[in-house]
Amino acid sequence: MSKKNKKKRSFLSWVWRFFKACFVLSLRTVLFTVMLLLLIAAGLWLLFLKTFNAQHISELITEEIQKRLDRPVIITSLDLKFINAIELKGFSVLDTEGNPGHALLSADTVTLQFKLLPLLEQQLVIDEVSLHSPRFNVVRQADGTYNMPQVRSPKEKSVYTSELTGRKLTVSVEDWSVHNGVLSYKDLGSGV
Repeated sequence: MSKKNKKKRSFLSWVWRFFKACFVLSLRTVLFTVMLLLLIAAGLWLLFLKTFNAQHISELITEEIQKRLDRPVIITSLDLKFINAIELKGFSVLDTEGNPGHALLSADTVTLQFKLLPLLEQQLVIDEVSLHSPRFNVVRQADGTYNMPQVRSPKEKSVYTSELTGRKLTVSVEDWSVHNGVLSYKDLGSGV
């Protein structure tokens, strides 16, 4: 083998090792960056979960629904489903007129989807309230009136002051949806 071929082969070998080293270095840099971003995201998620106060949110939602329906509201548990969605379990609105003490409205789960950015400005903007498998119990009393409340939808947004933190939050609900609902009707005058 000639000296020229050895130099050429040596040069090609060096170029191959150089590209291989560059590729490995860039791959390590990309993997390190991705791992660092994942670590930062996990830390922020843990910080959010630590500061997320389910009791405060549950109190706020219960108070707002009670204000709108003028009926007592019960929520057994509240779960954070995603960063901008809350699931209420054991949701009931109690009847105070037609069939006192019984549920006027109950649902297996209620999902609330809200916007994140308005929370920084002390505003809770709920995009959609979804009732899953709700049961509506309509009662017609002997005098002909129904137990259905008038839903109060104020033109201005509700302002709520938390008893736990003392902070004021503005609350607004944009949309409601019902999935697989059941309506039961009872007439106390005719016994139907």
